[in-house]
Amino acid sequence: MVAFETDPDRIKQIMKSNFALDAKKYEIDQGVVNVPNWSVRSFTFMDHLPVQFGYVKGMFDVSGSGLISLEGSPHTVDHGFYCRGLKITNLVGGPQHVRGDYWCTENPQLESLEGCPLTLKGKFIVRY
Repeated sequence: MVAFETDPDRIKQIMKSNFALDAKKYEIDQGVVNVPNWSVRSFTFMDHLPVQFGYVKGMFDVSGSGLISLEGSPHTVDHGFYCRGLKITNLVGGPQHVRGDYWCTENPQLESLEGCPLTLKGKFIVRY
């Protein structure tokens, strides 16, 4: 189980340095980050998401970030979820509702589809 940052000031620092989102683009609700009108793309290397996301109205892309777990991913993503080139072994912790495509490719350690979304309104693309 991953421990996520809950302090709002620290979350703001993490969002700015790891996801290039200024505070005008997201909301913090009881330690959970919601992104109502923007996409989220990680641009730093990390093995776990440092904050818990709730929903993202745009796309959510953690491709190439080095994650070993999808824990902390938003429960709902409106325009696609991308998790390519990671070190994950399953999809546990990934979004449960995706209104767009779910791209999970180039993950050579993927052994199971456990944790795949409950609802999907796009393509489910998995190659490993």
